[in-house]
Amino acid sequence: MHKEREPGKEMYVDWIVNSGTGELYYAHFFVAAMGNSGYPNVEDFPNEKMDKWLLAHVNALEYYHGVPKIIVQITAKLRLPNLNIMIR
Repeated sequence: MHKEREPGKEMYVDWIVNSGTGELYYAHFFVAAMGNSGYPNVEDFPNEKMDKWLLAHVNALEYYHGVPKIIVQITAKLRLPNLNIMIR
């Protein structure tokens, strides 16, 4: 369902975690996307601790060169079996 969104109003954020595929690096990816365009920003971190959470937000806001009216934290848990990635 298509939803009209005001440009710059919302930025959606969440973590995506490589769920342990036996690869050399276990990464936590912070994903931000602008609500109107869906334009993504992805950055990897070693964990999801508060300092990384804050840094990820600051970096995303700098990437977009501005601050949206609302930052929406997505908290749904979803497993993508073909990619062996967990979105939480």
